[in-house]
Amino acid sequence: MDGWKSVPTLPNPFEFMDGSTVETTEDWEKRRVELASLAQRYVFGRVLQPESLSYKVETMKSHWLPARNTDGKGNADGETICDPAISCLATDPVDSYRLVITMNQGVREASFDATVYIPAQGADTEVEGPYPVLTVIGKIIESQRLELRKSGYAVIEMAPNPIYSDDASQSGAYTTLFPYKAGELDFDSGALMAWAWGVSRIVDALHLGAFPEVNPAETMVTGVSRYGKAALLAGAFDPRIAITIPVDTGQAGTSSFRYNVEGRIYHYTGNPFPDGMGRSEKISNMVGHLSHWFSSQISQFTNHEDWLPFDAHSIMSLVAPRPLLVFAGEEFDWLCQPSTVLSYQGAKEVYEFLGADDAIALNVRKGAHAIQDRDIPIIIDLANHVFRKADIKLDKETFPHVDAYHEFPYVPDSSYVPWSRPEKHVLWTDAEQIVAGIPNTVTAYSDADTVTLQPPSSWFASTLPNTVPVQNGKAIFHLAAEQAKEGRYVLSANGSKISRTVEFLGTPWDDAFKTAFTGNETSWIIHFADRYDKEEVRVLVNDVDVTDPQNPARFFDGAHPHVYLMNYGICIRNVKGLTKGESGAYRIEVKHLRFRNVFPAKTFRYSYTAYAANRDPFENRRILFTSGADTGFALDE
Repeated sequence: MDGWKSVPTLPNPFEFMDGSTVETTEDWEKRRVELASLAQRYVFGRVLQPESLSYKVETMKSHWLPARNTDGKGNADGETICDPAISCLATDPVDSYRLVITMNQGVREASFDATVYIPAQGADTEVEGPYPVLTVIGKIIESQRLELRKSGYAVIEMAPNPIYSDDASQSGAYTTLFPYKAGELDFDSGALMAWAWGVSRIVDALHLGAFPEVNPAETMVTGVSRYGKAALLAGAFDPRIAITIPVDTGQAGTSSFRYNVEGRIYHYTGNPFPDGMGRSEKISNMVGHLSHWFSSQISQFTNHEDWLPFDAHSIMSLVAPRPLLVFAGEEFDWLCQPSTVLSYQGAKEVYEFLGADDAIALNVRKGAHAIQDRDIPIIIDLANHVFRKADIKLDKETFPHVDAYHEFPYVPDSSYVPWSRPEKHVLWTDAEQIVAGIPNTVTAYSDADTVTLQPPSSWFASTLPNTVPVQNGKAIFHLAAEQAKEGRYVLSANGSKISRTVEFLGTPWDDAFKTAFTGNETSWIIHFADRYDKEEVRVLVNDVDVTDPQNPARFFDGAHPHVYLMNYGICIRNVKGLTKGESGAYRIEVKHLRFRNVFPAKTFRYSYTAYAANRDPFENRRILFTSGADTGFALDE
């Protein structure tokens, strides 16, 4: 990392490593090559192409679907119960195929296979072939396959482990051809990139004519979790893939390496019970037992993510201008969904620069950590638009989520994107939120002539200059107590370039000082609504200071036996190693809390009794809320 600089925000995708900038689409192609090289060298590893590739197709045994009445009823054994008086759904046999791909590299030979499902016109679908195809890293459930086939889409399911094992053995078809050698660039690839390589070998076979019923130019790829990370890489590094659909990926996928919201309490419309965010996936907790996912080079960035010369938005940008549809699960703290929203906003700048504004979409939804049934109509609708120019429309009454391309509840910290695409104004603020009902000052940073502040309601527009000039790169807004309202504020940059807008939140007083406590026998987390200054904070349990002021590395994972300071919360670990008080309770006190947005000129202390003597001290409790007079907050003496 000699000669590199620390970049705490998302690196500017329009700035080359030598400091020069992207001005044209030709420049972007060069920058794209640079970003791809950096990502391979320092995180994912490079992959090599085999000297030769062949395939064979085997027809797998047909199986009969259980007949169903049009009202959806059927018995538990899958037997046909069609009443002759009721029309029944088709029960034609479903043929699947086994695609076996064999590759050679010198004297080495390796194979892997995939299962292929192709629609039968007149039985599965009325759509004529050749058909677009969705390659799934892993599997989807049968009902989802049927829905895709009904709409005229083939499905290929690729098992990842035969290509590169999901463990430290690093065995499989890829390493058989190219034996793993840590530190040697051409042989230091991890499982994520190797799984993406497997998808490309399937695309090879399609282009060689393995299935005449499939159009190899109309390929899509998807996967969930670690397989979603690989799906993103497949789309990023194989331009033949037309649509990329990563699902619930977390970090090393669509979530930023730099931006995490561990510990934060979120308040937003539609969520009556605020979420206290838990631990997030990071390099520090992937390196080790999950090192086989990556190149060996990634370990140097443990707790030094700011030295990475790229981030998730950079990988997403490699897909541009081809369509990228991202799904994220709202209920999985580990995946850090607000970070995916930030990455999406960063990558969208590249899509806009390339004139493909509508080709990137993000849907954050509740539900299982999986490709959900509600996702399939969105995928089909997008694919119809891309491949069939929307000649086939889905029934929005039958598929109510079909228009939900852009749905997410989070407002990420705009200061992480202090840049814009060429010909667009820069705009950001470090005010993630203001507190409603008290005077606030909001500073916007921009290269524009003026900046406009749009409040949640416009009733005070006549009493507040909502457009102010930019002086020395700053536009400053002073809000009186009655002008600070709950809701989303929008800042807009105005000038000779394309306008940029960013958002921040007006948070109610009770929410700003509301905290949550989650815990089990392993750790407790105290959640706050705002980022705080880690340098001065002290954590005491039953009057014993469990922080270590002598250890500057105490903020890093594993650096201290009891305290891990999150960006927005505090994790107290190894609970069993702490001594209970005489009452059998744990009395926790946090001193010197200085919040970034909530009264930054003051410091607070927070106290909480974790467990009463008559309760199981290690009872697993998801979220305990305290607010108002019971928050335990007080000004430091």
